[in-house]
This record gives sequence, C-alpha cells and structure tokens, in this order.
Amino acid sequence: MDTLTPEPLQQEFQVIARKWRPVSFEDVIGQEHIITTLQNAISHNRIAHAYLFTGSRGVGKTSTARIFARALNCVNGPTITPCGTCRMCEEIIQGNSMDVMEIDGASNRGIDQIRELRESVKFVPSQGTFKIYIIDEVHMLTKEAFNALLKTLEEPPSHVIFIFATTEPHRMLPTILSRCQRFDFRRISQSKISAQLKKIAKADNIEVEHKVIEAIAKAGDGSMRDAQSMFDQIISFSGSKISFNQVSQILGLYDIDYFTNLVYFSYKKDINSGIASINKIIREGQDVNHVLEGLLNHYRHLLLVRLLDDKNDVLECTQEELKTYKDQSKLYTPIELEYAIELISDVSSKMRFALSKQTSMELLFLKLARLKSIISIDQALTTLSEIETKLKSAPVVGVHKIVNDLNETNAEANETIISGNKISSDDTNIVNETNTECEPLSFGSTDTPLLNDLNSAAQEKNITYENKIDNQPIKKSSAPLKIDKETIEKSWRKICLLCSNSLLKSFIEMSKILNFEDNVLTLGMKNNFGVDFFKDKEKVEEVEKILKQSFNADIKIKIQLDIKKNSNINTQPENKIANKNSLSKQEDILNDPKVQMLLDSFSAKVVKLRKE
Repeated sequence: MDTLTPEPLQQEFQVIARKWRPVSFEDVIGQEHIITTLQNAISHNRIAHAYLFTGSRGVGKTSTARIFARALNCVNGPTITPCGTCRMCEEIIQGNSMDVMEIDGASNRGIDQIRELRESVKFVPSQGTFKIYIIDEVHMLTKEAFNALLKTLEEPPSHVIFIFATTEPHRMLPTILSRCQRFDFRRISQSKISAQLKKIAKADNIEVEHKVIEAIAKAGDGSMRDAQSMFDQIISFSGSKISFNQVSQILGLYDIDYFTNLVYFSYKKDINSGIASINKIIREGQDVNHVLEGLLNHYRHLLLVRLLDDKNDVLECTQEELKTYKDQSKLYTPIELEYAIELISDVSSKMRFALSKQTSMELLFLKLARLKSIISIDQALTTLSEIETKLKSAPVVGVHKIVNDLNETNAEANETIISGNKISSDDTNIVNETNTECEPLSFGSTDTPLLNDLNSAAQEKNITYENKIDNQPIKKSSAPLKIDKETIEKSWRKICLLCSNSLLKSFIEMSKILNFEDNVLTLGMKNNFGVDFFKDKEKVEEVEKILKQSFNADIKIKIQLDIKKNSNINTQPENKIANKNSLSKQEDILNDPKVQMLLDSFSAKVVKLRKE
C-alpha cells in the first residue's frame, strides 16, 4: 500500500501593499518633512498629546502612525529607531497590542463609542509607556461625538496620546483642529513611486519593462498603495515577465507614443489615421474617460513645456518623455494649446451624458484637427490694425497687393474663436488689376482720397473699386444742392467712407438717420454707449466737416438714442431691468465698434461670450 506524502504547506500570500508596508521611519517614502519633525520631537522629549495626519489616500498616514507608536512604546524607547523584535513592537506590527488601539472612525462614529473611549483612557498602559489611540478616517465622527471627545482631547492623562488620520480635515470641527499638531502628507512623486516599484520587482525576481513601471507610477496619481495594487494585479495576469501590451489590456493605460501619434495625426489633419486610432480603443472596450484624461495631460504637458523655464518642478516625466514634449510643443502656440485643453475638458464633462461616446471622441478629433486654423480675437484685431495702417499709407492702386500679401501670410487663419470664415483673395479683389491708372476718388473735393477698408471688401465680392463707389462720385458744384433726408440716406455709405478715423467711422455706420430738418441731421444710436461717444465735440465737428465737404452746406448733427429700438427699456419694471443687467453687458460688448469691425471683416458671427 502506497503512502501519500503530504504536500508542503503553501506560504500565505500577502499583497504587495501589506508586504512592503513601511516598518521604520526610513521606509516611509516622500514624507521627509514629517519624519524629521517626529524624530526631533522624540529626541528632544517634546511629544504632544494629539496629532493630526492629513493627506490623500495611500501616502503613509496610518503606517507613520504605527511606526510612531512603536517608537514611543518600544522597550528601548522612546527612540527614533525601534527594535522591531521586542514584544511591544511585534504586537503593534500584528495589530493586537492592548496599549495601541486602532479605531475605524467610519464604523465607530457615534457618541456611545466615544464615551467608551473616554472611560478607557483613565486606565494606565498595561506594558508600554503610553496608551495610544489611532483613529482612522476621523472626519466621519458625528458632531456630538467630537464634542464628547473635546474635553478629553484638551486635557488627557499624561500617558495618553491621540493620533488622528483623515483625508478630509475640512470636515473636522475647528475646536478639534486647534488642539492637535497637524502634519500634511504630500502626494508621492512619480519618480519615487517608480523607484519603489523597481525595488519590489527586483526583490521578487519579476522581469518588467521600463515603460510598464512608468505607466503604473503615473496611474498611481501620487498614491503608493494604488500603484502597488495595480502592480499586484498585473503580476497576477502576466506572471514573472510583464510587457506593456499586457498592461494596456488590463488597466487601459496608454504610453506617451499613443497620444503623441494622435496629436501628430490632428496636426497633419490625417483624419483616416486619427479616426482609426479612436476606433481601435473603442473596439478593445477601453474606458474612454481614461483616454480623455491621458490626452488632456498630454496637451497640458505640451503647454507647460512652452510656458515654463524650469520644467522639472512641475512635469513628472522622464528625460525621454520631456524631449518628446519639447519637440511636439513646437507645432502649436500657447493659445492653440489652451483652446485644445478647453475642448477636451468640455467633452470630458459631457461624456457621461453622451448618446455615443465614439461619436463624441471622433468630433473632438475633428475639432483638434482644425486647431491651427483658430486665431484669437486679439490676433484678429492686431491683423486688422496692421491692415488699417498699411491702407492709410498706401496709394489706392496698392490696396490689392497689401490684402493679398496679408492673405498669403495668414492662409490657414480661416476661423476665429467667434466662428469666423476665411477671407480669400476673391473677397479682397478691391482694385481691378487692369485699371492701374485710376484717379483717387473724392466727394466734393479732390483733396480727400477715398480709401476703401476691409469691411467693404469682405461684404461685396468680385467687384472692382470703381463699381464699389457706383462709378459716380458726388462732384463739387457751384449750384446749391437740394438736401433732404432721402438724399442723405442714399449717400450715407459714401459719406461714411470719407471718415479717416476707423473708430468714428464704425459708429456713424451703425447709426440710423432719424430726421433732417432746418439743416440739423438727427442720428439715432443703438445704445447709450454710442450717445456717450459723441459727447466729444471733436467727433461731432469731424462729422459735420465731412457733411459740408459732401454737400457744400453747413449741416449740424444731433445725437440721440434710437427710441424705437430701445423703447422697451423704459417701460419695464425695475426688477426686470435689474434681472437683465447681464444681458445689457453682453449687448454692449456685441455693439462695441471693434467687435463689429471684426465681425464685418471676417463675415463672422458670435457663438458665445466667455469671461476671462
């Protein structure tokens, strides 16, 4: 009869987060400022009665509390180097010490549990020097429980020490906070998480690619425990040899190459490759939100590389990744990158309610592919200012060349933030190329040359300069002209063109002729801003001068609000007027002459107003 040989007992498995939990002050990673303070407090015998450890998850709050408790209750203590072998140290490590009690604040949050705690603090420690209470997630305690703890916390027995740990200190009562020494734990840097993961992989004989370590460290988002849990999951799937493809399948993580290619496809307007990349992740069932987050971080890195001189303090990346960011950031201006980040953030916030996530991602890529075609309002106004300057200093026959030159330098600027359209060379055919000997045109005098501006050019296409003025300028005559409201209305556009001041020209173009009587021309403005503008007598005199030049008559002008257009303003109750303050501000912005000039010049429309 064969005897069965007993199989060796398998060693109990421990997850990496528990197996590699810090057991001494030196093992705590990324919290040097706190460890130094606690060690000095022990060395100089300045131990407080209450401590508060705050910070995000997985950064070492509870582990540090346990190490501090061991340092205080070790047989050699209080000491900054607990032995780890005495009975007190072993019991604290195993979590069954009678003198160090860990309490879960989420499940023991009521006033009854705190009353029991108040009764237990009266008893002296059974073995150690101190009786230590570690309350995790202390912010979960009720207000009544905090109040019950308050007196004990303020004046505890000399042998009692409280250590509170929380991720949300703002939810604690100020009276509790004022009685504790507060220590803020920092998020652990990506480089330190990577170094620890490499150390774990080497100790456990795991062969892992460098990109895998970096991807897990980045996904940990400052939490060592999160990164270690991900690493545990990957080891369970891949075994002792881990490749990046396996990481991508399990966690849905993508390396920098994926986002670099996606940005390159959008820059080159390679729609086929970009849509194919998006469809690939959809078919694989990956979380679209992870992809959006990665794409957002990629554009953020590109923007920060363009803006910052010292990038190492802000960007957590390797030198190879930093070089990639530097090379690709040269493709875009900071304004374009800011707009890309806004686009991605907007899509990300709406993705939860999207009917089709794939469609939302594809539309986002198409918008990013048009990123180089977008210019800001400031850039557009600067361009218009340059055009205006050149038009004033150039002869009439050179206008066509100026506009064509500007179109060549801004060939791809066919959209603005306010959804404008491209100004093509056809739109700016102001001068007939065959008519190079045309005389400057004037109204009533040969001293005032008529220079058409970009507004007229963008509104009427494929019309020569002579046709734009109807080929019939008003000629100076010794006989008095019959002037009435209808005559002025017919010539009003030509009169506006005579104004050399572009801002004044914009205002009179937007005005409405209300009445003409006794050589007084009444002009109506759309809003009070226009009325206030003409309170300057010099502006009024300049318009009157143009009228005299055009009609050989002394015509005075009167400016008032267009009552018909704005009659509803004064008839509304005061409360309704107050509710429309924001609308009136928007109307003032839209009626601003510079904005109107911009809209007319690019044949654009306002999509939305954004407060900077």
